[in-house]
Amino acid sequence: MKIGTNCLRTGAALAAIALGLSACTNADVARILAEGGEDFPEAYVGQVFPVYFASAEVDGEIGEGSDSMAEAGIGSATFVSPTQIRASIPGQPTRTYTQVGDTTEYRPDDFDDGGLPLFVVANEFVIVAANVDVEQFGGGFVAFAGFETPVENRPNEANYTNGDGVFFVGGEGFGGVNTVTCEDCVSLWADFINGDISGDLFMGSFEGGQGDFDVEVDLVEGEITEEGFTGSLDIAWDLTRFGSEETEEVALGLSNQTVIGRFFGPDADVAAVVYETDADIDLNGEEPGSFAATFSGASGGERVVNED
Repeated sequence: MKIGTNCLRTGAALAAIALGLSACTNADVARILAEGGEDFPEAYVGQVFPVYFASAEVDGEIGEGSDSMAEAGIGSATFVSPTQIRASIPGQPTRTYTQVGDTTEYRPDDFDDGGLPLFVVANEFVIVAANVDVEQFGGGFVAFAGFETPVENRPNEANYTNGDGVFFVGGEGFGGVNTVTCEDCVSLWADFINGDISGDLFMGSFEGGQGDFDVEVDLVEGEITEEGFTGSLDIAWDLTRFGSEETEEVALGLSNQTVIGRFFGPDADVAAVVYETDADIDLNGEEPGSFAATFSGASGGERVVNED
Protein backbone atom coordinates (compact mmCIF):
# COMPACT_ATOMS: atom_id res chain seq x y z
CA MET A 1 0.00 0.00 0.00
CA LYS A 2 1.46 3.35 -1.03
CA ILE A 3 1.61 5.79 1.85
CA GLY A 4 2.61 8.59 -0.52
CA THR A 5 3.76 12.16 -0.21
CA ASN A 6 0.23 13.37 0.52
CA CYS A 7 0.51 11.64 3.89
CA LEU A 8 4.15 12.30 4.73
CA ARG A 9 4.41 15.96 5.68
CA THR A 10 7.21 17.83 7.41
CA GLY A 11 6.00 19.24 10.74
CA ALA A 12 5.74 17.17 13.93
CA ALA A 13 2.40 15.37 14.07
CA LEU A 14 1.27 13.39 17.06
CA ALA A 15 -2.26 12.66 15.90
CA ALA A 16 -3.65 10.78 12.90
CA ILE A 17 -6.43 8.30 12.38
CA ALA A 18 -7.81 5.87 9.83
CA LEU A 19 -11.00 3.87 9.62
CA GLY A 20 -11.84 0.17 9.19
CA LEU A 21 -14.96 -1.91 8.81
CA SER A 22 -14.28 -4.55 11.46
CA ALA A 23 -17.33 -3.23 13.31
CA CYS A 24 -19.50 -4.66 10.54
CA THR A 25 -20.54 -8.30 10.37
CA ASN A 26 -18.86 -10.66 7.91
CA ALA A 27 -22.05 -10.61 5.83
CA ASP A 28 -21.95 -6.80 5.67
CA VAL A 29 -18.28 -6.79 4.69
CA ALA A 30 -18.83 -9.47 2.03
CA ARG A 31 -21.66 -7.44 0.53
CA ILE A 32 -19.65 -4.21 0.51
CA LEU A 33 -16.64 -5.93 -1.04
CA ALA A 34 -18.79 -7.61 -3.70
CA GLU A 35 -20.18 -4.21 -4.64
CA GLY A 36 -16.68 -2.82 -5.08
CA GLY A 37 -16.39 -0.87 -1.85
CA GLU A 38 -18.27 2.21 -0.70
CA ASP A 39 -17.80 5.92 -1.23
CA PHE A 40 -15.43 7.71 1.12
CA PRO A 41 -16.55 9.19 3.46
CA GLU A 42 -20.35 9.34 3.14
CA ALA A 43 -20.94 5.63 3.80
CA TYR A 44 -19.04 5.73 7.10
CA VAL A 45 -21.05 8.38 8.94
CA GLY A 46 -22.26 7.33 12.40
CA GLN A 47 -20.12 4.19 12.68
CA VAL A 48 -17.21 3.39 15.01
CA PHE A 49 -14.14 1.73 13.50
CA PRO A 50 -10.75 0.42 14.74
CA VAL A 51 -7.53 2.33 14.03
CA TYR A 52 -4.18 0.50 13.63
CA PHE A 53 -1.40 3.00 14.32
CA ALA A 54 2.32 3.51 14.85
CA SER A 55 3.55 6.71 16.45
CA ALA A 56 6.45 8.50 18.11
CA GLU A 57 6.63 11.67 20.17
CA VAL A 58 9.00 13.79 22.24
CA ASP A 59 8.34 14.38 25.94
CA GLY A 60 8.87 18.12 26.17
CA GLU A 61 10.94 20.32 23.88
CA ILE A 62 12.99 18.84 21.05
CA GLY A 63 16.64 19.07 22.01
CA GLU A 64 19.48 17.51 23.95
CA GLY A 65 18.35 15.51 26.97
CA SER A 66 14.65 15.22 26.11
CA ASP A 67 13.09 11.76 26.14
CA SER A 68 11.18 10.33 23.18
CA MET A 69 8.96 7.27 22.80
CA ALA A 70 7.77 5.10 19.92
CA GLU A 71 4.75 2.78 20.08
CA ALA A 72 2.05 0.95 18.10
CA GLY A 73 -1.50 -0.07 18.97
CA ILE A 74 -5.21 0.06 18.21
CA GLY A 75 -7.53 3.03 18.71
CA SER A 76 -10.97 3.93 17.38
CA ALA A 77 -12.68 6.57 15.28
CA THR A 78 -16.17 7.72 14.37
CA PHE A 79 -17.34 9.71 11.35
CA VAL A 80 -19.48 12.43 12.90
CA SER A 81 -20.31 13.75 9.42
CA PRO A 82 -18.84 13.42 5.92
CA THR A 83 -16.30 16.11 6.86
CA GLN A 84 -15.71 15.42 10.58
CA ILE A 85 -13.96 12.53 12.35
CA ARG A 86 -13.77 11.96 16.10
CA ALA A 87 -10.68 9.93 17.06
CA SER A 88 -9.69 8.20 20.30
CA ILE A 89 -6.04 7.14 20.42
CA PRO A 90 -4.56 5.58 23.59
CA GLY A 91 -2.57 8.13 25.54
CA GLN A 92 -4.08 11.11 23.73
CA PRO A 93 -7.22 13.19 24.31
CA THR A 94 -10.23 12.46 22.11
CA ARG A 95 -10.23 14.95 19.24
CA THR A 96 -12.65 15.91 16.48
CA TYR A 97 -10.99 16.57 13.10
CA THR A 98 -12.60 18.70 10.37
CA GLN A 99 -11.72 18.49 6.68
CA VAL A 100 -10.16 21.63 5.18
CA GLY A 101 -12.19 22.32 2.04
CA ASP A 102 -11.72 19.57 -0.54
CA THR A 103 -8.15 18.80 0.55
CA THR A 104 -6.77 15.70 2.30
CA GLU A 105 -6.03 17.77 5.42
CA TYR A 106 -8.15 17.33 8.58
CA ARG A 107 -7.57 19.79 11.45
CA PRO A 108 -8.30 18.96 15.13
CA ASP A 109 -10.58 21.01 17.35
CA ASP A 110 -7.49 22.20 19.29
CA PHE A 111 -5.67 23.32 16.11
CA ASP A 112 -5.54 26.98 17.24
CA ASP A 113 -3.92 25.85 20.50
CA GLY A 114 -1.19 23.85 18.75
CA GLY A 115 -3.07 20.69 17.81
CA LEU A 116 -1.60 19.13 14.69
CA PRO A 117 -3.51 18.13 11.54
CA LEU A 118 -3.66 14.78 9.81
CA PHE A 119 -3.67 13.94 6.11
CA VAL A 120 -6.03 11.22 4.85
CA VAL A 121 -5.99 9.31 1.56
CA ALA A 122 -8.26 6.42 0.61
CA ASN A 123 -9.23 4.01 -2.12
CA GLU A 124 -12.30 1.79 -2.14
CA PHE A 125 -10.85 -0.68 0.39
CA VAL A 126 -8.09 0.98 2.45
CA ILE A 127 -7.69 4.30 4.25
CA VAL A 128 -4.28 5.64 5.27
CA ALA A 129 -3.73 8.63 7.55
CA ALA A 130 -0.34 10.08 8.42
CA ASN A 131 1.61 13.16 9.34
CA VAL A 132 5.26 12.59 10.16
CA ASP A 133 8.21 14.87 10.83
CA VAL A 134 11.14 13.55 8.80
CA GLU A 135 13.45 16.56 9.19
CA GLN A 136 12.87 18.17 12.60
CA PHE A 137 12.97 15.12 14.95
CA GLY A 138 9.40 15.68 16.17
CA GLY A 139 8.05 12.18 15.54
CA GLY A 140 4.69 11.53 13.94
CA PHE A 141 1.84 9.13 13.39
CA VAL A 142 0.79 6.65 10.68
CA ALA A 143 -2.40 4.57 10.62
CA PHE A 144 -3.99 1.94 8.37
CA ALA A 145 -7.54 0.63 8.21
CA GLY A 146 -10.24 -0.34 5.75
CA PHE A 147 -12.49 -3.14 4.53
CA GLU A 148 -10.93 -6.16 6.25
CA THR A 149 -11.06 -9.40 4.28
CA PRO A 150 -13.32 -12.15 5.68
CA VAL A 151 -11.39 -15.36 6.40
CA GLU A 152 -13.36 -17.32 3.78
CA ASN A 153 -12.36 -14.82 1.07
CA ARG A 154 -8.60 -15.18 1.54
CA PRO A 155 -6.65 -16.86 -1.29
CA ASN A 156 -4.41 -19.90 -0.83
CA GLU A 157 -1.28 -17.76 -1.06
CA ALA A 158 -0.25 -14.21 -1.88
CA ASN A 159 2.82 -12.07 -2.51
CA TYR A 160 2.73 -8.42 -1.38
CA THR A 161 5.01 -5.72 -2.85
CA ASN A 162 4.84 -2.11 -4.11
CA GLY A 163 4.55 -0.75 -0.58
CA ASP A 164 6.02 1.97 1.61
CA GLY A 165 7.18 2.01 5.21
CA VAL A 166 7.84 4.35 8.13
CA PHE A 167 10.27 3.61 10.99
CA PHE A 168 10.54 5.59 14.25
CA VAL A 169 13.52 5.53 16.67
CA GLY A 170 13.13 7.05 20.15
CA GLY A 171 14.61 6.67 23.59
CA GLU A 172 15.48 8.24 26.93
CA GLY A 173 17.66 11.32 26.46
CA PHE A 174 17.56 11.09 22.65
CA GLY A 175 16.37 14.68 22.35
CA GLY A 176 13.99 13.80 19.52
CA VAL A 177 12.81 11.06 17.17
CA ASN A 178 14.65 9.70 14.15
CA THR A 179 11.93 9.23 11.52
CA VAL A 180 12.88 7.22 8.43
CA THR A 181 10.74 6.45 5.37
CA CYS A 182 11.16 4.10 2.43
CA GLU A 183 9.33 3.58 -0.86
CA ASP A 184 8.74 0.25 -2.63
CA CYS A 185 10.54 -1.48 0.25
CA VAL A 186 7.87 -3.97 1.39
CA SER A 187 7.88 -7.63 0.30
CA LEU A 188 5.73 -10.19 2.13
CA TRP A 189 4.83 -13.79 1.30
CA ALA A 190 1.62 -15.22 2.82
CA ASP A 191 0.74 -18.93 2.85
CA PHE A 192 -2.89 -18.89 3.97
CA ILE A 193 -3.21 -22.68 3.83
CA ASN A 194 -0.49 -23.25 6.43
CA GLY A 195 -0.99 -19.94 8.24
CA ASP A 196 2.51 -18.55 7.58
CA ILE A 197 3.65 -15.05 6.57
CA SER A 198 7.13 -13.48 6.43
CA GLY A 199 9.25 -10.98 4.53
CA ASP A 200 10.64 -7.43 4.42
CA LEU A 201 8.82 -4.62 6.24
CA PHE A 202 11.36 -1.80 5.94
CA MET A 203 14.73 -0.86 4.43
CA GLY A 204 16.09 2.66 4.92
CA SER A 205 18.90 4.90 6.16
CA PHE A 206 19.32 7.81 8.56
CA GLU A 207 22.06 9.93 10.15
CA GLY A 208 22.58 9.48 13.88
CA GLY A 209 24.95 10.89 16.45
CA GLN A 210 27.74 8.44 15.53
CA GLY A 211 27.34 8.25 11.75
CA ASP A 212 25.09 6.86 9.04
CA PHE A 213 22.81 3.93 9.91
CA ASP A 214 21.24 1.42 7.49
CA VAL A 215 18.17 -0.33 8.90
CA GLU A 216 16.32 -3.43 7.71
CA VAL A 217 13.21 -4.77 9.46
CA ASP A 218 11.96 -8.29 8.68
CA LEU A 219 8.83 -10.13 9.78
CA VAL A 220 9.84 -13.64 10.90
CA GLU A 221 7.88 -16.57 12.33
CA GLY A 222 4.71 -14.82 11.18
CA GLU A 223 1.36 -16.44 11.96
CA ILE A 224 -1.87 -15.78 10.07
CA THR A 225 -4.87 -15.62 12.41
CA GLU A 226 -8.60 -15.02 12.06
CA GLU A 227 -8.03 -11.34 12.87
CA GLY A 228 -5.08 -10.89 10.49
CA PHE A 229 -1.47 -11.77 11.29
CA THR A 230 1.22 -11.39 13.91
CA GLY A 231 4.84 -12.51 14.30
CA SER A 232 8.30 -11.44 15.45
CA LEU A 233 10.67 -8.73 14.26
CA ASP A 234 14.26 -9.23 13.11
CA ILE A 235 16.04 -5.86 12.83
CA ALA A 236 19.51 -5.45 11.32
CA TRP A 237 21.50 -2.21 11.77
CA ASP A 238 24.76 -1.27 10.06
CA LEU A 239 26.78 1.80 11.05
CA THR A 240 29.30 3.78 9.01
CA ARG A 241 30.95 6.14 11.45
CA PHE A 242 31.68 9.75 10.52
CA GLY A 243 35.10 9.96 8.85
CA SER A 244 35.22 6.22 8.14
CA GLU A 245 34.50 4.16 5.04
CA GLU A 246 34.12 0.92 7.00
CA THR A 247 30.70 -0.46 7.88
CA GLU A 248 30.10 -2.33 11.12
CA GLU A 249 27.14 -4.30 12.41
CA VAL A 250 25.32 -2.84 15.41
CA ALA A 251 24.29 -5.41 18.03
CA LEU A 252 20.59 -5.20 18.95
CA GLY A 253 18.70 -6.99 21.69
CA LEU A 254 14.94 -6.86 21.02
CA SER A 255 12.19 -7.39 23.62
CA ASN A 256 8.52 -6.63 24.31
CA GLN A 257 7.53 -6.87 20.67
CA THR A 258 4.06 -6.07 19.33
CA VAL A 259 3.09 -6.90 15.72
CA ILE A 260 -0.46 -6.15 14.47
CA GLY A 261 -1.21 -7.07 10.84
CA ARG A 262 -4.43 -6.98 8.83
CA PHE A 263 -5.62 -7.93 5.32
CA PHE A 264 -7.89 -5.63 3.31
CA GLY A 265 -9.97 -5.89 0.14
CA PRO A 266 -12.17 -8.60 -1.43
CA ASP A 267 -9.33 -11.14 -1.80
CA ALA A 268 -6.75 -9.93 0.74
CA ASP A 269 -5.57 -7.36 -1.82
CA VAL A 270 -3.57 -5.37 0.73
CA ALA A 271 -1.51 -6.44 3.75
CA ALA A 272 -0.69 -3.74 6.32
CA VAL A 273 1.11 -3.94 9.66
CA VAL A 274 2.08 -1.74 12.60
CA TYR A 275 4.70 -2.80 15.15
CA GLU A 276 6.82 -1.76 18.13
CA THR A 277 9.72 -3.16 20.15
CA ASP A 278 12.17 -2.21 22.87
CA ALA A 279 15.84 -2.42 21.90
CA ASP A 280 19.17 -2.61 23.70
CA ILE A 281 21.79 -1.13 21.35
CA ASP A 282 25.52 -1.91 21.65
CA LEU A 283 27.89 0.20 19.56
CA ASN A 284 30.85 -2.09 20.26
CA GLY A 285 31.84 -0.25 23.39
CA GLU A 286 32.32 3.08 21.64
CA GLU A 287 30.85 6.23 23.14
CA PRO A 288 27.96 6.33 24.08
CA GLY A 289 28.31 2.55 24.35
CA SER A 290 25.20 0.57 25.18
CA PHE A 291 21.85 2.32 25.50
CA ALA A 292 18.13 1.59 25.31
CA ALA A 293 15.71 2.65 22.59
CA THR A 294 12.17 2.07 21.40
CA PHE A 295 11.25 1.41 17.76
CA SER A 296 7.90 1.46 16.01
CA GLY A 297 6.79 1.40 12.40
CA ALA A 298 4.09 0.91 9.81
CA SER A 299 4.25 -0.84 6.43
CA GLY A 300 1.83 -1.92 3.73
CA GLY A 301 2.02 -3.88 0.49
CA GLU A 302 -0.26 -4.64 -2.43
CA ARG A 303 -0.97 -8.18 -3.59
CA VAL A 304 0.70 -9.22 -6.85
CA VAL A 305 -1.86 -10.96 -9.03
CA ASN A 306 -0.59 -13.57 -11.48
CA GLU A 307 -2.56 -13.10 -14.71
CA ASP A 308 -1.29 -16.31 -16.34
